[in-house]
Amino acid sequence: MPPHDSPDTENTSLSLDNVDHVARRRRPTLLGEWLHCALGDGYEAPSKEMIHKLVTLALPTIVANILWFLQQAVAQSYVGRRGGDEALAQWTVGISIYNAIGLSLGIGLAAALDTLASQAYGRSATNPELGELLQRSILVDIIISLPAVVLFQYTRPILELVYGEELALGASQMLSWSVLYLPLNIINNSIIKTLQAQNLPQLQLYSNIVGVLVCSLASHLYVDGNPTNGVIALTSACVAQFVALVMLCYWHPSCALRHSTWPIHPKLFDTGAMEIYLRVGIPALVSLCAEWWAFELLIVFAARVSDMQVTILSVCLSVTGMCFSVALGVSVAGSVCIGNSLGENEPQRAKSYFVASLVMGQIVTCGTVAAILLGRFVIPTWYTTDPNVADTFAHIAFVVALFHWGDSCQFVLQGVFRGAGKQKEAAKAALLSLWLVGIPLSGYLGVFHNFGTRGILLGLFGGFCVLVPLLLKNFATWNWKEMAEMAAMSLEEVAHHAQHDDDGGGGNFEVHNDRHNGGDNDVDLDEGNNDEHNPLTQKN
Repeated sequence: MPPHDSPDTENTSLSLDNVDHVARRRRPTLLGEWLHCALGDGYEAPSKEMIHKLVTLALPTIVANILWFLQQAVAQSYVGRRGGDEALAQWTVGISIYNAIGLSLGIGLAAALDTLASQAYGRSATNPELGELLQRSILVDIIISLPAVVLFQYTRPILELVYGEELALGASQMLSWSVLYLPLNIINNSIIKTLQAQNLPQLQLYSNIVGVLVCSLASHLYVDGNPTNGVIALTSACVAQFVALVMLCYWHPSCALRHSTWPIHPKLFDTGAMEIYLRVGIPALVSLCAEWWAFELLIVFAARVSDMQVTILSVCLSVTGMCFSVALGVSVAGSVCIGNSLGENEPQRAKSYFVASLVMGQIVTCGTVAAILLGRFVIPTWYTTDPNVADTFAHIAFVVALFHWGDSCQFVLQGVFRGAGKQKEAAKAALLSLWLVGIPLSGYLGVFHNFGTRGILLGLFGGFCVLVPLLLKNFATWNWKEMAEMAAMSLEEVAHHAQHDDDGGGGNFEVHNDRHNGGDNDVDLDEGNNDEHNPLTQKN
């Protein structure tokens, strides 16, 4: 027999082929090596169906977010064009205080719905827990907004110490008229988050269309350059949006909120359920406020330089905010898909959605960065008639685009944390990077070296450069299977498990979720070395 036909030679050749094949598999790219480390061997590439679902959720959410930011941009443009740079600076200060003291707190705590509501919908498409969660979120919204509204009536003396008499006068008057604007804005956000968790972003889109139309009409009729009239226009838009959301939730056949008890759920005031909500919501609040308050502090830095820098920074933040709404849509879609998958006890699918959301986030962010650079001569004319402001924006457009890219990258990543219920890790990373690196660097470059808006934005971008690697590093420590098992449990089961741990108990949970075959969740507890599984509950 010829040597090449011998069995030994064939086996050797086959073995060499296998070695070559294994060697080729162990030469991954840098991204592939990180994915293998972070997600494990069970990772599967996203399927076409998964990508289609992510895009289907992201596109309406992106358009809806653009319309939401457009409401404030429309009112701001009317104030700036009819009232001049002084009115625009007053508007900027007032909105920054409104966001920092009121809106950020309400939206931050409502971020608990990104985890709890999306996972509840993953357990069952008709889960009555969704209505319970929404009512609990609205209750928290009201509790948060009441002291903020009272505080808004007495802000002038404090603002005069920081911004001066002229800026403080217009800003304080604007805040005093936010009595209805703040609570309605926060409540609308909670309703929208619940709809997003149910894969119904089109309802958010419809309501935002109503809001921007009403805001445009009210701004055209009532805004004469006074920032206070701009708040009135935004309040009218919030009222119209709230009415639209209630009607859409009531009449849409796929809305799971119809299966809950209204107007007051029997478990609305349950202390255990409220504890779970706050346990998820408070870290989300810290994470969001760490970024949001950092943005508002940039206005203080700009005011220390000059009123002109406040106006320039206002235009820059308004433009990046509008472009940020695109990345926000991807972040929301990724959070919902990951939360739904974990609620269905599908950790592999959740991993795939994680990768798909990262890639999609980079694609859309490149598009918005290009839009800022290409429109650098036209965009500032939408907000002001001052040629100095427009020329300055055009000269620092590259810095604005770089700042927007870093902000979008970190927020898409934080969407994954919210869907997975890992807000505490995100909060620690945000506090460390933005407040120990970004904010000091912004003050150093923008105020101490007098670089103005360019230095302020570059400083916070340095914080983003620290935040993104910290977030990526945390993924490698996640146990996706354990996260899916916990997400597949109902709120009662989670509360029971937490109480069991507090009492000194232990155990490993095995959750079997079959949402598509009736939505039954069988949860078993394995105590110690006992091989027998005792069913705790079976929930339809």
